[in-house]
Amino acid sequence: MSVRENIEIQKVITDIKGLKKTQRAEVLKTLIRMMDKPSRLSKRKPKLTDLAGLGKEIWKGVNPDEYVRKLRAEWE
Repeated sequence: MSVRENIEIQKVITDIKGLKKTQRAEVLKTLIRMMDKPSRLSKRKPKLTDLAGLGKEIWKGVNPDEYVRKLRAEWE
């Protein structure tokens, strides 16, 4: 979870604390209903862009130009 998301969650919690007990109960019921519903994201087809950034740690510290030069040298 990012810092921004954490701040947003804390703001929501603060706002909920300011509600009356009956209003907090309604919020809780709504959250429970939301959690029971399947996520829209789980229904969508995977996209190629979902793979962006996967495996980037493998290339950490590797100079791309040097890597390509080395591969090309192996072809000759």
